[in-house]
Amino acid sequence: MMDQAQNLRKMISTKNNEVKHKEESVNNNNVLVYTITSGKGGVGKSNFTVNLAVEMQRRGRKVLIIDGDYGMANVNVLFGIVPKKTLHDVIYKGVPLREVVIESESGVKIISGGSGFFEMTEVSEERQNALIEGMLQLKDIDIILIDTSAGVSRNLLSFISFSQEMILVTTPEPTSLTDAYSLIKMVAKMSIKDSIKVVINKTRDQRNADAIFNRLEKAALSFLGIHLNKLGYVVEDSKVKDSVMEQTPFIELHPNCTASKNISSIVDKLLGQKYSNAEKTTMQQVVSRMMRVFR
Repeated sequence: MMDQAQNLRKMISTKNNEVKHKEESVNNNNVLVYTITSGKGGVGKSNFTVNLAVEMQRRGRKVLIIDGDYGMANVNVLFGIVPKKTLHDVIYKGVPLREVVIESESGVKIISGGSGFFEMTEVSEERQNALIEGMLQLKDIDIILIDTSAGVSRNLLSFISFSQEMILVTTPEPTSLTDAYSLIKMVAKMSIKDSIKVVINKTRDQRNADAIFNRLEKAALSFLGIHLNKLGYVVEDSKVKDSVMEQTPFIELHPNCTASKNISSIVDKLLGQKYSNAEKTTMQQVVSRMMRVFR
């Protein structure tokens, strides 16, 4: 794992080739990238991502979700959308990226990554550049949410490295907390992030969520020297399960349920200037950082 860490740090520090593009075709918006992850599967990470995106879109932000969970891509399912093409088609079949981007009824844009992102190092620079050009031509994107696969992997650490913010989703279950701590430990060991935002999902109430976070924060600070930020919590709510069956985000189907109010509170924090210290960048800078990892 140490060799892996050294290799990743080397890739991140390698000077990226200049991205050539036509100035008029570039998305000049300031973009903020969040990597949303978990220590293990089954914690509701994708459902959290989808509802977070919908609420942000409601607040006037232009949101793009990149479904980076190549093993269990669930974002499109939770929206009730079937993608005809994925990032894999862009890389191996020359399909323009614009044909892969789909849009939900709420206006949230989605790119189904499939296994595409994790095959980037195996394809020609020409194909990689085609993806770069496609990303740069995406218009009106303010926020990118990357829904990753669960667990510790090189690919996950790569995503975390080029995003400005990391959101870790966990539940009160002991196994979930143990795996979350393992992920925090790896991030701290490799010095990828000096702080992590944490969401306690499927909790009984705020008191339970606070107790869980405090335990995790104490361990992370005492043994790893990494700071955790309490982003919020989402209660165990029957309306959430109903929305999954209906393939509609619960914040749309049941806007007044407790879980929806929890999501709204989390978005309040993320969009508040006092809470988020992340520096927004242009889409060109985002893509440059992303490609630096895969080259």
